[in-house]
Amino acid sequence: KKMKMNLTQAARDELTRLDKGNTLFRLKVVNFSWSGVRFSIVIDEERDGDSKFEMEGYTFVISNAIYETFKRFSVDYIPAGLRRGFDIKGYPENENEEFGC
Repeated sequence: KKMKMNLTQAARDELTRLDKGNTLFRLKVVNFSWSGVRFSIVIDEERDGDSKFEMEGYTFVISNAIYETFKRFSVDYIPAGLRRGFDIKGYPENENEEFGC
């Protein structure tokens, strides 16, 4: 399976800080709201019903249920403030907006 993901330098820096060599990063849904789906990245293990993919030297897992809807992601990291953490946007495969991967 092919996943597309744009990682900003800030996101790469934080993933590198968290990576212990063979770390699996799970891309998961945090909640649904009127403004869309909120995602997060957590350290986890691979489970039944997951897809696994490599991106820029990092290994990610995502549930097949999420993967069926979202095939492209943009990932940033906000280092301080109320929105501190990964800022992730998911895009359905059929969405026709420019995406430079």
